[in-house]
Amino acid sequence: MTEIDYGADVALTAPTEERLARVVELARHQQVLERELKELEAAFEAKKKELEVVAKKELVVAMTEAGLLEYALLDGSRVAVKTQRYGAINEANRPTAHAWLVENGHEALIKHVIAASFGRGEDELARRVLAAVRELAPQVPVTDQERVHPQTLNAFVREMAERDVVLPPEINVMIETEAVITPPKKARSRSRDAL
Repeated sequence: MTEIDYGADVALTAPTEERLARVVELARHQQVLERELKELEAAFEAKKKELEVVAKKELVVAMTEAGLLEYALLDGSRVAVKTQRYGAINEANRPTAHAWLVENGHEALIKHVIAASFGRGEDELARRVLAAVRELAPQVPVTDQERVHPQTLNAFVREMAERDVVLPPEINVMIETEAVITPPKKARSRSRDAL
């Protein structure tokens, strides 16, 4: 691809019909590509939704009705119903949920997230020790929030479920059941060999 220096003085000449035709051709091609990309993105999103319906509803229901948790297909792949637990703490429940975590010995899950916004030309200030930000630049907005990382919370929720620990209502627990298909062992070993 040819890089053009748009800042350089360019001698303007009247465009030829050939050059104008090329501009029109490329502009139309770009329009077609943009339209095709939008269509592909829409089709991709539709397929994701269709997969979610099959994996999280239809196949789970079919296996449940058949009394199966796992089933081997003729090609050697296996389909299994898996249940996952996820947790969430919303803003309104954060103080109570965090208090429960601390009272029950899980304070290590809570992390402080400190953020500061620096403007253009304040690179040196941004490199200084975070603890000194408020003293050095009171004009810089700084926030200090306690948060539990979503992945950490999900792992914690699963661990507490395994121990039959009841979590407080401030920690929202979502249970999601999904059919998971594992490819046949031969296909898995071939794909590893290809790496």
